[in-house]
Amino acid sequence: MGKEGGAETQTLFVSAEGEPYVLRVTGVGGKEPGSHEFSAFNEPVTVTPPSASEVMDLDKLKR
Repeated sequence: MGKEGGAETQTLFVSAEGEPYVLRVTGVGGKEPGSHEFSAFNEPVTVTPPSASEVMDLDKLKR
């Protein structure tokens, strides 16, 4: 992987066996190079919404 003229190159790594899950995404060059790894597929996720005091009303910010 190379970078030319400051362009960003992204690569997706996908499992070769079983379900075709994205395992890793890497970025080279650009403003924010780095990588992200994924795991725990098909695992339940518990999400707790923020309290009302932690929520912003974007319409109020537009005014």
